[in-house]
Amino acid sequence: MSPVWQLAWIALLMSIASAGQTQPDSPKTLPSALLTSSGHTEPNPPTPSPIPLLSPAWSNSYSLGTPPPEQWRRAMPAFSYDGSCIAIAGSSEAQVISRTGRTLWKWKFGAINRFIVAGSIAVSPACDAIALGGDSSYKYVWIAEKNGHKISLPFSSTPIGVAFSRDGKSVAVGTGSARLYLFTRDGKERWNTPPDSVSYPSDMSFSADGGFILIRECGAILRVDGSIVGTYNGCGVSTSTDLRTIVTSWQPPHGPGPGHVTAQDETGKEIWSNFSDDPGGVITPDGETIVARVNIDQDPPEGETYEPRETALRMFSRDGKKLDGFPNLDGRPAAVSPDGKTVLLETGRSLDAIDLKGKLLYSIAAFPYAYRIAPDFSAVVTFSRGSDATLEYFKLK
Repeated sequence: MSPVWQLAWIALLMSIASAGQTQPDSPKTLPSALLTSSGHTEPNPPTPSPIPLLSPAWSNSYSLGTPPPEQWRRAMPAFSYDGSCIAIAGSSEAQVISRTGRTLWKWKFGAINRFIVAGSIAVSPACDAIALGGDSSYKYVWIAEKNGHKISLPFSSTPIGVAFSRDGKSVAVGTGSARLYLFTRDGKERWNTPPDSVSYPSDMSFSADGGFILIRECGAILRVDGSIVGTYNGCGVSTSTDLRTIVTSWQPPHGPGPGHVTAQDETGKEIWSNFSDDPGGVITPDGETIVARVNIDQDPPEGETYEPRETALRMFSRDGKKLDGFPNLDGRPAAVSPDGKTVLLETGRSLDAIDLKGKLLYSIAAFPYAYRIAPDFSAVVTFSRGSDATLEYFKLK
């Protein structure tokens, strides 16, 4: 064979070998253009629009002062039931702010007594009064009105939570001795529960019909006459409107092991429970649907060192039947809207709103800041905890 033919055969063999080699994987990105059957190119297909990031309707900084070294917590901002105002308090002053950011009135409690501290706060439905609870160094609750009238109520145990009734005529006070008190607005005690009757009554509210008091931090429901409907296994309580279904979340305070999300009836009887390493759950007002963050594997090993397990966002019926899930979504359920159509999820960097089909609706940059959600779901406020607290107001309606 001539040298020319030898070179031709070598070239042919090399081209065949090259065509048979596997090419390295390319990044999995959308192509810059799509080739049609006619050989023409089309533009990129539309990509899903990102979730809308809400901007605050307003923001402001408030000088809250530096709390005393012995004060173990500071009052969180508090909404009125209809979201029309917000109460905040620092080391010497409390303010009531409108939903537009305007200061409606102030109470300079530091001018009355330099020992008064703000450990908890609530605002009346008409925004014309506040209840201010102290802490372990100052075991008093003050009820102060816009017109200047004010009274103080002493306690033998630390006041840890306060709440106005829906008509604004009564104030509930929870204490560290795990008991609840109800006072008229002028300071007359109506009733109190025995010690250790209601666990940690710090996050409280009155039901929409005004007939019950809901303790959400480590759950209980009481009638307005002081009788206890039920106490519930777990914290982070979410209830149906008829109070027949209560969803709680619980995590071990220390050490290994899973927490759980549990559905209970009004008496505290368990309906179902799922393990969760990062638990959270909410129930729609009609009591039909529960959104919860639970472990994918519900069979933790026995007799072995427990290792954290992967969680997922799930949807359940009241009886525990798993409904359609939320693919590609994650987060800890924090609240559900009064119409049951929107759920807010904590993601570690934001509050994300979804509907029950898993559609992302909007996002609020809420971390590392703390936040509060208006009871009527009209707004969210985020805030820093420094001496000059920056409050950002996000309108949801």
